[in-house]
Amino acid sequence: MTIVPAWQLDTHIPPSLDHITLILEPGLAFGTGDHPTTQLCLRWLLQQRGVLGNAHVVDYGTGSGVLAIASLLLGASQAVGTDTDPLAVKASQRNGELNGVWGGLRVVQCMPSLDDEEPLAVHGLPSGYVGMGGMWMMVFVCMGEAHMCVWVCSVMYRGMTATQHAFAC
Repeated sequence: MTIVPAWQLDTHIPPSLDHITLILEPGLAFGTGDHPTTQLCLRWLLQQRGVLGNAHVVDYGTGSGVLAIASLLLGASQAVGTDTDPLAVKASQRNGELNGVWGGLRVVQCMPSLDDEEPLAVHGLPSGYVGMGGMWMMVFVCMGEAHMCVWVCSVMYRGMTATQHAFAC
């Protein structure tokens, strides 16, 4: 997979059937595809290419939408990107259009509050969205965060079970 800035598209070699090009115009949103955690997620998504067909993907903190869009380009049928930044929501929507995946992409601005339930959980996301037997990818900067976050998510999204895999970049 190659991530090509929209302003360099005319100098990019057209993709072959085996290669995927993701066009990205981050605008003021976070996310160019270069961050180590994004690279880690992209590598994992590429490894899932054969099993992503009809998958539903949730990309928390979507920024420019790079992971949600990549999952759709790799075969997922639907993706929801969420962010608290309205500029990120706009950038994700625009990038979905640039990549021709707008029909499968939904971008949601959420403003969670300590006083309210997590906004996506109210709507059954991600557990109701991903479904039984689905895959949920989470990246942690510190592996020490993983155990607590997996426990919190298993409580918050009832019925979800988790498997942990450690990766190093």
